[in-house]
Amino acid sequence: MKIKSKSRKNDSSFAGLSSPLPGSYAATSKAISGPVQYKSRNWDDLAFVFFFVAVLGTFIFETSIVVPKIYSKDFHSSAGPVIHYITGFFILHNILGNFVQIIRHQSTIKGKLLLFSNQPSSSFSSKTSSANNQRYCFTCETYLPPRSYHCSSCGVCILKRDHHCTFARACIGYDNYRYFLALIFYISIGSLYVSILNMFFIWDLLGGFTFYNFMSHTFPFIFWLFGLLHWYSTMCCLISIINIAAFLFTTGLVFYHGSMVIANQTVHERAKSITDFDLGNWRSNVEQTFGSRWILTFISPIIYSKLPGNGKDFPSKRDYNLNSPKTK
Repeated sequence: MKIKSKSRKNDSSFAGLSSPLPGSYAATSKAISGPVQYKSRNWDDLAFVFFFVAVLGTFIFETSIVVPKIYSKDFHSSAGPVIHYITGFFILHNILGNFVQIIRHQSTIKGKLLLFSNQPSSSFSSKTSSANNQRYCFTCETYLPPRSYHCSSCGVCILKRDHHCTFARACIGYDNYRYFLALIFYISIGSLYVSILNMFFIWDLLGGFTFYNFMSHTFPFIFWLFGLLHWYSTMCCLISIINIAAFLFTTGLVFYHGSMVIANQTVHERAKSITDFDLGNWRSNVEQTFGSRWILTFISPIIYSKLPGNGKDFPSKRDYNLNSPKTK
């Protein structure tokens, strides 16, 4: 018998229920025919477009205007422009590459075969911590693995759900958390890099560093409205301000999410002070998100690094210690 309910608009579309069929399977590919959108995705669409315009616009601005202006006297004889272009392409590759990978590797439960039982078995034991604490999603009509939650924006449950990324129009979870971390890392590095370049360019454009020019750089649109700043200078200052804001925002995200990766936590688990999946050492925790080749994942998003597990069951610290080579 199917359990029917009205559409839920938040993550409360699941509840802690006991399985009516012990040892039953739930083929989510049958239960979910496609994403059900409960609210308008207009903000997601605008953020998606803004991301590409901001990234590509900044790259074109820096490579075609800022760098040639800074090296105007020795552009063809200096190695500086070449170094900046190589660095710029490397950062752009990692930003756009990781962004695309976030979209390609969505962590939904669609097509996944989930097994749950009322009684702990050798397949689940303490690894899942869900044998006696199962949650049911009325929207997706399936029981949820541990660390999985329903996203009302995506209209589907997400494995090891962390949060919904508006810019990518996708949830960050088990399969794409690695790419999200690398994305914000390179946005932070890239925005800092271009902000430093822009300082040489902006102050020369405005006529030197003065309090008046500092204010016009900080509030360019207001100065333009009153006819105190040329439209070209206004656009250059806006690009500079956007990159400074991007650096501050993404740097905060890097430290915030980095601390959770080291502790093997999601946003929900951090908010609820859940530490069940902390394996006891930072390297093992990092490998749960980035895989065994975690260092190489920061070089390029196309480098393969197999994730441990399957996104449906996760080892606890006790399981990890029992299965580690040192204890055998």
